[in-house]
Amino acid sequence: MLTSGAASLVGLTYAKLTAHLGYAALMRIAAGAWTAALLVFAVAGQWAVLLIVPVLTGIGSGITMPTLTVLVDRPPPPNSAAPPPRCRRPRSSAASSPRLCSPGR
Repeated sequence: MLTSGAASLVGLTYAKLTAHLGYAALMRIAAGAWTAALLVFAVAGQWAVLLIVPVLTGIGSGITMPTLTVLVDRPPPPNSAAPPPRCRRPRSSAASSPRLCSPGR
């Protein structure tokens, strides 16, 4: 319940966070929230402190899911170079055989 509540609260403010911070900073914050949650989980000695873990995890998830959804849908910038083609030799051929190349992704 705490994880879902924290993710929902982050979702309500996501547009303002994106406008002020940008996607790269949001991903850093999400990674930091997950790291902090794991550290608290590892060192907490009382049950009350463990209540922070699902909240931090929810913050990380609430930031990451919409950010990754937007970034996956974005095309690359027009001035970005294509990666070099991936080449390999056929397995059954000798080392002197030509390489088979396919365009990069």
